[in-house]
Amino acid sequence: MRFEARLVGKVKIGPASGVFLDHARLRGADFSGRELTYFGAHGSRLEACRFEDTRIESGSFGAGREMSEYVECSFDGARIWFVPGGYARFVRCSLRNAELYDWFCFAVEMVDCIFSGRIVKSVFNGTVPKDDRRAVRRERNEFHGNDFS
Repeated sequence: MRFEARLVGKVKIGPASGVFLDHARLRGADFSGRELTYFGAHGSRLEACRFEDTRIESGSFGAGREMSEYVECSFDGARIWFVPGGYARFVRCSLRNAELYDWFCFAVEMVDCIFSGRIVKSVFNGTVPKDDRRAVRRERNEFHGNDFS
């Protein structure tokens, strides 16, 4: 078997182009208005953080094999393209006028969140896939009290 690759162009990714949080504990952080190449969080907890009008080309809000949690965070006006998978929990978050693309929520929980705007090519699972149950320590995703108006 033979593989070949060629360089067709370069993109310089500066330190401000992306954010990765590893076991972070943030309260009131403001990511609003940023244009990020990527956003990732692993085993992190964010409370009352703002992602308003943020553009994220590659978002993994529950990267790795540990749960990340978002409590009372605002994603109003955000435009986010997600990467597959992820272990995340959203509680009382606002996603008003947001555009969310390719969000495959196999081990994601959403409780009392408010959604409006567009959700495109996305899946919300009630049951956690068998391969992920050990990592998230549950068989079902908690999913209630959400407003999808």
